[in-house]
Amino acid sequence: MQATAEHLTAKIAEGVTTVYTNVERVTADWGRNYKATPEFATAKIQVWWDMFDCPIPQGYDARQVRPSIEAAFKELGYSGPVSITAYGDHKHTPLQALSSTGVHVALGLQANDVTVLSVLLACNNSGLVDEGCEFFESFRKGKVVLTNDHYACMVDMLGRAGRLDEAERLVNEVVNPDLVLWRTLLSACKIHRNVEMAERLKRKILEMAPGDEGALILMSNLYASTGKWNRVIEMKSDMRGMKLKKSPAMSWVDVDRETHTFMAGDLFSHPNSEQILETLEELIKKAKKVGYVEDKSCVFQDMEESAKERSLHQHSEKLAIAFAVWRNAGGSIRILKNLRVCVDCHSWIKIVSRVIKREIICRDSKRFHHFRDGSCSCRDYW
Repeated sequence: MQATAEHLTAKIAEGVTTVYTNVERVTADWGRNYKATPEFATAKIQVWWDMFDCPIPQGYDARQVRPSIEAAFKELGYSGPVSITAYGDHKHTPLQALSSTGVHVALGLQANDVTVLSVLLACNNSGLVDEGCEFFESFRKGKVVLTNDHYACMVDMLGRAGRLDEAERLVNEVVNPDLVLWRTLLSACKIHRNVEMAERLKRKILEMAPGDEGALILMSNLYASTGKWNRVIEMKSDMRGMKLKKSPAMSWVDVDRETHTFMAGDLFSHPNSEQILETLEELIKKAKKVGYVEDKSCVFQDMEESAKERSLHQHSEKLAIAFAVWRNAGGSIRILKNLRVCVDCHSWIKIVSRVIKREIICRDSKRFHHFRDGSCSCRDYW
């Protein structure tokens, strides 16, 4: 059946209604640790743009479709190039994300700061560093005024690619670099274990914001990943002295219209903990048979090797997936995580998706991951 403009409007509205319902459920479950924000809801609306799966429905001209799209989003009080972000952040290919820029041109929409950010994010999430740099330079020469958000995206892109010196030079080009820019660069140092640059950046950040929790946590994890346990102890002591507390790693999974919450290391608070742990143990055994090996570099504590393995097995997303498998919920398993998924869990989930022959969708703090048949949509770049 051929899609109509009215059908598109209805589908978009239906999707957004579902999104807000899920937002209310999930944020209510977060309790004291988290607050619902307009940004969170907006991010979900961007994802549901994926329901509009092709740029222009077959048999329709862009000018015919545009009114229904504008009407739907005007009614919602939102406008902007959400399709670019959805393609880049969700499950589609980089080419689809970037080609959607052409769709906006066809619809007569003018590029703005959101368009620029969406294109840069699509390049960043896909590892298209050279292309991202070219876009950035062309945008700098254009009419759009670039903000710290655009620079932060570029710093993250360069930093994740290991081009730390270039990223630092870019930060220094900003008239008033904020904490986000410096923290973004510090996070890249943690990924590439550049302790020397990280310590220099930490001093700069703490000069701007004494007791900055994000910088201290990043440094503690960096020291742990490089085996500098004495420095880890020092950092944790400083954090205790400042009464800083790291946010716990948490995951949420929807099963039969109910949201279930799991926290890393919390094995017994769930009423079905016994069944969850039995299922998890079975999944780990099956995963090991087809190549899963624990990545102990993801453990930021000084402990015995066997204890590190147990710690990795207790990550929140593993518990959430085990619960969904035990409940034998049909269709895809959908997980929401408040932090970036670690390398170990990413490898484990890829293998488990093949073992259980089901798609697992995980939205972490960085992007969407669609795990299917042993691979991930991010192509191991996140």
